[in-house]
Amino acid sequence: MKISVIIPVFNSEKYLRECIESVLRQTYKNIEILLINDGSKDNSGKICDEYAVNDSRVVVFHTANNGQARARNIAIEKATGEYIAFLDSDDYWLCDSFIDEAVELLKESNADILSFEYGEFFSEKERPVAEAGSHRKGSCPRSEVFGLSAGAALTNLLKQPPLCFSTSIINKMVKTDFLKQNNIRFPDSKNKCEDVYFSAKTIMYAKTYDRYDKVVYAVRRANLSSDTARPETKLIILQSMTDVFTSLFSEMDNSVKRLPQDIYAKLMDLLSSAYAYWLGMVVGAKVHAKKEGQPTMLDEDINKSIETMRQYAFVLNYASRSNVKLLGIFYKLFGINITLFFLRIYLSLNRKNKLSINRDLT
Repeated sequence: MKISVIIPVFNSEKYLRECIESVLRQTYKNIEILLINDGSKDNSGKICDEYAVNDSRVVVFHTANNGQARARNIAIEKATGEYIAFLDSDDYWLCDSFIDEAVELLKESNADILSFEYGEFFSEKERPVAEAGSHRKGSCPRSEVFGLSAGAALTNLLKQPPLCFSTSIINKMVKTDFLKQNNIRFPDSKNKCEDVYFSAKTIMYAKTYDRYDKVVYAVRRANLSSDTARPETKLIILQSMTDVFTSLFSEMDNSVKRLPQDIYAKLMDLLSSAYAYWLGMVVGAKVHAKKEGQPTMLDEDINKSIETMRQYAFVLNYASRSNVKLLGIFYKLFGINITLFFLRIYLSLNRKNKLSINRDLT
């Protein structure tokens, strides 16, 4: 079984080698690494080419800066492996045996999607080294996913914290034929919430799930050069989430009618976390608007997003995760303005680092 590892690359020279090396160290050797250099202006492109020269499993594509979504779509088309894993260029894999052990599970299950755990760190001193390859206490075991119906597997996965299963694609391996047969791709734009769209589409079509219940992926929240770390990006993200919800529900008008009731409920459950993420971004965007000193223009954009997203607030009624469920209760009782007020207090008191807007919500 061949595994394709897709890594979109943009101005990540500081962390790129560590990312690529974590894949090359895998004890499982039948892999290909697809590096999509998305118009980097630093030395990232040269680093990619260097690895391609030294290892035939590394394939590099240089493109204009069209965004991570398009970069991933290019790689999906080029992928020749039976399964695809996604890795961000400032993150890395913690365990050298990860792919080896995951492949053994997939040989048994032939699942459309395999999920696994990730850890995150906010400073170089807090790397999740101790968690590497461990079974996180309270996490969803394979016995609650493998062999179950899609609805039952999703029920068990979505009641867990986001580090177990989320709208992000980085903690999943997906069957390549499944993606291509169902024409599942990331939105063809520079949308900042492409993972939400992609994950929602996979849930609509996936029939079987598997589970590798170990912490094997490290998310670097400490990257100040990361696009999502910038305050102004919060406005872009909330607009992107608005576009994703609009597109998804427009596309689902017909297909939702064909979805089994349990799958529809779990899809809404997943989107409830995305909605909570959007609410957090609204809080961040409002704070940024005040700091800019020109709140009128920014507030207008924020309010447009709020007005559009009101119609989708019903997804909060499907939430399994306690934090998102509580947010839904606040929203239902007090409306969006009071909810945003309390959410701002919650985030300021409970967020260890402001760079992780989705730490507790998605």
